[in-house]
Order: sequence, then structure tokens, then C-alpha cells
Amino acid sequence: MPFEKVSGRASGDATISLRKSGGIGISTAAMEQWFEDAEGAEIYFDEEERRLGLKPVEESTDDSYSLSRSNSGGSIVPMSILKRYDLVPEITQKYEPEIEKINGDTELITISVEDPVGTYGSPAETKTKKNRT
Repeated sequence: MPFEKVSGRASGDATISLRKSGGIGISTAAMEQWFEDAEGAEIYFDEEERRLGLKPVEESTDDSYSLSRSNSGGSIVPMSILKRYDLVPEITQKYEPEIEKINGDTELITISVEDPVGTYGSPAETKTKKNRT
């Protein structure tokens, strides 16, 4: 069977990742769905239920983290918060987000940190890359 050119990139599912580098990755689909007009995000955490929440904000606040954009989605780097709650994984973990309302009207994009749907890389991968430079 001959090769056929495939055009366009598949946007895939909306996912949120906790990265071993201490950041939070936001897939292209999640960016388009919830963060299109956002400049940053505020972080919420339910320690009892082990649920992380992101609230997109259109303008920076004292409590928000800047949103970086790329061709593969976006990211924020709340490393101190992820470390405080022991949320920095050894291997990047991917999650399916849900929408939840808290306090009656605040809408959050949430993930259960105990329920990843996939992983990326390996713990040794970072060490190998560092040794090459």
C-alpha cells in the first residue's frame, strides 16, 4: 500500500499533565477548550480528596501563574505548590480533566492526582539528557 500524505495535526483529547520538571502541562485541546483567553491560572488543591484544580484567569492576579504557550499546548510552573503537596512525579503523569464548581460559582478544571491515564518518559531520562550536555 503506498504512503498517503496526512495533513493537519490531530488535536487529541483535552489532558492535563503533572511533569517531573515541576510544571503542569496543558494539551492543545485543553488550551482551546478552557485557556484560549487566559493569561494565567490560579491553583487550587483539595488535600483530602487529592484533587488539583486550575482556574484560568484572563488577567494576572497575585495568586496566578503565567501561562506559556507553544505549538503543543501550554504550561504553568507552580513548582513550589507541587512540591508542598508532594505532586512532582518521577515520571510525567497525564490526567483527564473535569469541570467542577466550587463555592457555588467558581469553575475549576480539576484532576484527581491518584488517577493518571498515562505517563511520559522515565525517571532516568532526565539524568541521561543532563549527562549529554
